[in-house]
Amino acid sequence: MMKIYLDNCCIQRPLDDRTQLRIAVEGEIILNILSLIEAGQIRLLSSEISLYEAEKISNTFRREFTLKVLDERSEFTPLKDIQRVRNQTDRCPSSCIGRSAES
Repeated sequence: MMKIYLDNCCIQRPLDDRTQLRIAVEGEIILNILSLIEAGQIRLLSSEISLYEAEKISNTFRREFTLKVLDERSEFTPLKDIQRVRNQTDRCPSSCIGRSAES
């Protein structure tokens, strides 16, 4: 089964102001990805870092939404395994969606 990682900004994208076409399209894409995760077709990876960052979100609604997605729909990846996951991601072609933030 395919596993993906969405950072907290991605998870929150559907909550952003959709008056700009790009933001509206990205929000719909994330909702579709979340639907695939909920249907069990793909797995969402999360980590201690994701949870820590989510807990620091100042907007209560956004924080609760993000934590709910991470809690209900994700496979927890221990911090020690993050480097292994990153190495696998780095093998993706340059056109691969989901590249690391440094790319």
